[in-house]
Amino acid sequence: MKLSLYILLLSTCLTSCYTYKVFPKEYRNFTFKGEKKIAFVTNPQLKKEYEILKQSGIFKLTNDSLSDESAKVKLQPLSRGFICGNAIVVSVFSLGQLPVYFPDTYHYRFEEMRGHNTISRDFELQVAQRIWFWDMFAINKNFKGKAGKALLANYYRQ
Repeated sequence: MKLSLYILLLSTCLTSCYTYKVFPKEYRNFTFKGEKKIAFVTNPQLKKEYEILKQSGIFKLTNDSLSDESAKVKLQPLSRGFICGNAIVVSVFSLGQLPVYFPDTYHYRFEEMRGHNTISRDFELQVAQRIWFWDMFAINKNFKGKAGKALLANYYRQ
């Protein structure tokens, strides 16, 4: 009975002790103060990609596909780079007292169409997952929000 309780407690700690961090650091506080472009997303059925674009705030998204002033955005599926999980051993042996980062890279792609011009956009978003015992108490565990922040900074720093 005690062993199963310890296993339950350990598994709860290991699965709830994470947050996401945007890299490079200067992208974390990036804000755009200009006027947002109006855009219509042609394939909002890619829910994760659509939510990241929405969270980024690059465009003011509209449902009007016939507007002349709005760009049309065609999303591509999000792809993820390879990540090695060996760092979790350090966290397990230190009982979560040493923070461990998994520096994931994601490739976010879309096509931005205005009239007859099409611009293919391809961004490498660096959103790392941090595993640390004290992150159990963190409430900011929103991957889509962090990926949106990285997308916004990458879009305007290009």
